[in-house]
Amino acid sequence: MFELASKPIIFLLFVLIFFFSISFHEFGHSLFAYWLGDNTAKVMGRLTLNPISHLDPLGSIFFLFSGFVGWAKPVPVNPFRFEKINPKLGMAITSIGGPLFNLLLASLLAIVARVLTFFDFDLSVWGVNILAILYYTITINVLLASFNLIPIPPLDGAKILQGTLFSSFDSLWLAMERYGPFILIGLFLLEDASNGRLQPISWFIGVLQIPFFYIVRLISGTGT
Repeated sequence: MFELASKPIIFLLFVLIFFFSISFHEFGHSLFAYWLGDNTAKVMGRLTLNPISHLDPLGSIFFLFSGFVGWAKPVPVNPFRFEKINPKLGMAITSIGGPLFNLLLASLLAIVARVLTFFDFDLSVWGVNILAILYYTITINVLLASFNLIPIPPLDGAKILQGTLFSSFDSLWLAMERYGPFILIGLFLLEDASNGRLQPISWFIGVLQIPFFYIVRLISGTGT
């Protein structure tokens, strides 16, 4: 959509959008944990939308070089401080908070975009139309929600699945947590090495984003 390499100011704009979207995701985790009774994230300054509190230096650098893949600092959660809820289930609910907040942000921005379109409002930021910025941010947040729901540790989808499985699977899940990051890296390398013929991660994200975009359009009134 944009020639980012030749427009460093625009590139900076979209980097800031991505970092804010990740921060919104981590804020969702922190808030859900707080609602369940664990104030660990709040005490450690993570119950905030300030990107500086959430961004991981290495994860941020990795994003700058990869163009999409990056990570933030994990939100500190003590499941044994959850009130009136099983710790495993509480962790699953806390894990849902991040992707859910990305979808919430995407829906709110879709409403804003619809209002601006209705009134034919024309405004640019650093030479980029505001609607283009909104649509990019919506897309990024839907992709973040979809990617994080992949059921492979350390992603949120794995924690959600773990929280809903029987205790007899705990030993298997411990092994998954140990090798999960390597499995993810292997899948990324597989997609690259196969020249697009084998794309398990892209396929999973593509399948999930269909209902997610539908939900965003439904909430914002931009589609049925």
